[in-house]
Amino acid sequence: MKRLISEIRSSWHHGKGEKYSRKGQQEKALQHFLEALNQAQKTDNEGSIAVELESIGVTYLRLGKYAFAKRYLFQALKVFSELSNREDNSYFSSRVEEIRKLLEHCDHHLSVSD
Repeated sequence: MKRLISEIRSSWHHGKGEKYSRKGQQEKALQHFLEALNQAQKTDNEGSIAVELESIGVTYLRLGKYAFAKRYLFQALKVFSELSNREDNSYFSSRVEEIRKLLEHCDHHLSVSD
């Protein structure tokens, strides 16, 4: 029952994060994505955890906080890669490719600021 409640809370916070992100309110979005990650970790659902890590990374990217973005995106890449290797799922593979591009974007901005 606790797992189900955490799944519901994670989904609710993710939805709120998406809503705020679409409105351009990235700080509020970030708060909800962080809470969604917290709840997803209680469920041990690796797919949900990876989605939240990616959402947090993208939000940090939008905020121009490239080092934080890179940290979360790298974690998301690791989980999606593991899932992609275990399961024949095109969604996981597509996320791996997209996150690699986002990490290159972070690296570019971090090298320019040095």
